[in-house]
Amino acid sequence: MALRIYNTLTSKKEELVPVRPGEISIYNCGPTVYNFFHVGNARNFIVIDAIRRYLEWKGFKVKLAQNITDVDDKIIKKASAEGRTPGEVAREFTAYYFEDLEKLGVRKADVNPKATEHIKEMQDLISVLIGKGFAYEQNGDVYFSVEKAKAAGYGKLSHKNIEELEAGARIDVNEQKNSPLDFALWKKDKNEGISWDSPWGKGRPGWHTECCVMSAKYLGLPFDIHAGGIDLVFPHHENELAQAEAAYGSTEKFAKYWLHNGHLNIRGQKMSKSLNNSLMARDIMMTMNSGVIRFFLLSAHYRSPLDWTEENVASAVAGYNELRYTLSRAALALDKPAVEGGSPDAVLLEKGKAMEEAFVSAMDDDFNTASAIAALFTCASEIKNSIKKKDFVLNAQNREVLKLAAAKLASLGGALGFRLETEDLSAEALALAAEREKARKIKDFKASDELRAKLDKLGYIAEDSRMGQMVFKK
Repeated sequence: MALRIYNTLTSKKEELVPVRPGEISIYNCGPTVYNFFHVGNARNFIVIDAIRRYLEWKGFKVKLAQNITDVDDKIIKKASAEGRTPGEVAREFTAYYFEDLEKLGVRKADVNPKATEHIKEMQDLISVLIGKGFAYEQNGDVYFSVEKAKAAGYGKLSHKNIEELEAGARIDVNEQKNSPLDFALWKKDKNEGISWDSPWGKGRPGWHTECCVMSAKYLGLPFDIHAGGIDLVFPHHENELAQAEAAYGSTEKFAKYWLHNGHLNIRGQKMSKSLNNSLMARDIMMTMNSGVIRFFLLSAHYRSPLDWTEENVASAVAGYNELRYTLSRAALALDKPAVEGGSPDAVLLEKGKAMEEAFVSAMDDDFNTASAIAALFTCASEIKNSIKKKDFVLNAQNREVLKLAAAKLASLGGALGFRLETEDLSAEALALAAEREKARKIKDFKASDELRAKLDKLGYIAEDSRMGQMVFKK
């Protein structure tokens, strides 16, 4: 089956046909660095990371560009409130952003261009738009004319009716734009502590222009996938598309596919400051394994809304740990010597093959990570069942089958970014495990249970199987 992707622009799934054979270029809207990013932002970063990893697993050469918005109203407001410069705030939270990405297991993009490093390119684009009649200057501010973009179908990405938008819009006090829907490309300097010289006087860029410039510069035109959260479709991406279309001639000369992940709600409610329910990824990682966070955020299809509740998170903890524990069980079984006799475990071999087929089918169908994870569980369950079966014998053939199944589970889990590798036991845990094994052999069950409890306190699980004791990290 061909790999298919849902295109927000066309509202349908389309075959993913790269602009350049064997290569996939992705532009993902990155953070505005005025605060730590919340778990909703983390969903986007992790979804794109998983898509990137899977495409690479499929053999594509992937180039990912993800911008850093380091000049913005929110940054300026925070800087003013704290008596700092906008640059100081932006640098501080850019560093925190990369720290937290690393903790989440999200690989850095191939390029992370900053808005402040591309002012000249943005000014050049604005000049082109003014020259083509799509933008106008008013007393040091420059606005994009949505009226001029009507003919090209402004509203087609968000599927909004422009007349309805105009009816519901208003012009804020002190704005001099021609229409309520017109948006700022360049903002006149208001002594906010950050500005650049321009043909229209000192000022700074508007938000919607930077991605047009940086995607074209680092990925070339056209490129394959433009991604971001669903909240960016309007007005940000709609306005970005309008500029690109006006500057470059057509939609087809910009991004081929538009991909947007759904909202993350908190206990059924949208995250907002008024509800005081924003969850920062940094805070969550203080008490939760980052792998669990990734597992949770990939447990639903990326376009579906996802609800952060105690029950859903507990389910993610159990699910992620079951995959980890399964590979630990397999590794411990494979550490034991092969024996003679027994019959081949054909079921495990077939389940391993079926699991890969189901996984690939799910991911090729618009990156359905929920179904892909279900395929992983099918294989994990069979590995666990095989090890525990009374008639399972670790002969040479079954040893190879178990090794292949575990390797496949680890490989496909890695294609989603799950770090399922087993961890070595500490010296103290090894000593307790050896002592417990002695107690088991002489059937001193009281001592065995006491030693199991000690291992549990150290953060280890002790399981008994037909192949002997298995001790692994929680």
